Amino acid sequence: MCGAHTGLVGNVTKAVLETGTATPMAIHCIIHQQASCGKNAPISEVMNIVVQNVNYIRRSALSHRQFKNFLAEIESEYPDIIVKFVGSAEKLAFLVDITQLLNELNLKLQEANSLISDTYSYIKALKLKLTLFTNQLIEKNLAHFPTCNKFKLENNEEFPTDFAVGVLTYLNEQCQTRFRDFESAEDRIRIFENPFAIKIETLPTDLQLEVIELISNNNFKDYFKESSLQQFYAMLPEESFPNLKKHAREMMSIFSSTYLCEQTFSKMKYVKSKYRTNLSDEHLQATLLIGTTKFDANYQDILKNKQFQTSH
Repeated sequence: MCGAHTGLVGNVTKAVLETGTATPMAIHCIIHQQASCGKNAPISEVMNIVVQNVNYIRRSALSHRQFKNFLAEIESEYPDIIVKFVGSAEKLAFLVDITQLLNELNLKLQEANSLISDTYSYIKALKLKLTLFTNQLIEKNLAHFPTCNKFKLENNEEFPTDFAVGVLTYLNEQCQTRFRDFESAEDRIRIFENPFAIKIETLPTDLQLEVIELISNNNFKDYFKESSLQQFYAMLPEESFPNLKKHAREMMSIFSSTYLCEQTFSKMKYVKSKYRTNLSDEHLQATLLIGTTKFDANYQDILKNKQFQTSH
């Protein structure tokens, strides 16, 4: 798919360049890249122990019940499965905190109506956070790791950070590698995100004059601050800013979120059930469009234009 010469990206790029059009921007699926960052992280020594013990406890109702009774006898803070292994508890505490961070990022990447500029800001923030966390853990600072800090206070001992620093370093390296697509597209994203904050000399020549006209108009500046990017670019006159609007359409066409795709599949699974096997492709397409659109029809105006009593 992503091959630069024989893959989909390579073939599409070659075909576009042959038509004399500008080089297309190719960005790998962002959510999959984010998930792949931690796929091979050095955490198996901890997770294998966790999985084995949890499976042992939950493999039968008897062992699970006995375990819960044991927790009740020792007046444990937790009524069900807890994990505390000698030599691995501090590592598990760190994994709890870092997993929370990655889960929050994953939810942001799946937001509805997310633009490529929003996604880019999330990825930049992740890189900066990982660098900050690594430097702080080297100095034994657990300010952003509540579970690790709690473990330190409960055990009244210094929290070992070598494992955590190794995992964070690995994640940071993976982010730098897997999200390098953004580096080539950074300037184009910044122009789309805020054309008022870009130096004119650094802009492509076809946008320079239009941006000068844009930043010289105070009404446009005020509207940019008060509206969303979609509303702002839709308001710009096509005859005055054709290239800038074209650039905005290109940026908005990038599906940085899979929300719409997942929503469509959910609707299709509901509509095309085993009880509707005769549903035609045309009818299914119309149903999915209705199910996924946010357009609210003005039924009163539609009814006014209808003639319900025809002449005989």
